[in-house]
Amino acid sequence: MSMAIAMAVLSALPALAQSSPETNLRRCAPLDFSSGNFRNVTEPGDVRILPTDQVVLINKVKPEATRVIFGRATSVLSLFVLIKDCSGTAQKYVLTISGEIDVGETTIDGNYGIAAFRRVGDAWMIQ
Repeated sequence: MSMAIAMAVLSALPALAQSSPETNLRRCAPLDFSSGNFRNVTEPGDVRILPTDQVVLINKVKPEATRVIFGRATSVLSLFVLIKDCSGTAQKYVLTISGEIDVGETTIDGNYGIAAFRRVGDAWMIQ
């Protein structure tokens, strides 16, 4: 998937209102969303980038600060990986991205924020 296609697909996700008693979040995708190009992360804990990841939606059932960890880029099939705060809570519950990335560590700290990374050799470069 090219970066332009990934960004277009990601921007096409509707902002859906959730009306559960625990939270009143507007999510970019439902909790049960499933697609071949997207990984919808709803469970607690750290998130490790998988070899098949292209777009990773951080869409926790219960919002929490989350660490997204990139391994060596040589083990990944995609040239680009996009990380998105899908629950719209990153301003309060920051997403910290670390591992084999060129900047060492970066964050998504704005609600519905996104970070894009491009594979270069065995490392990831922020876009």
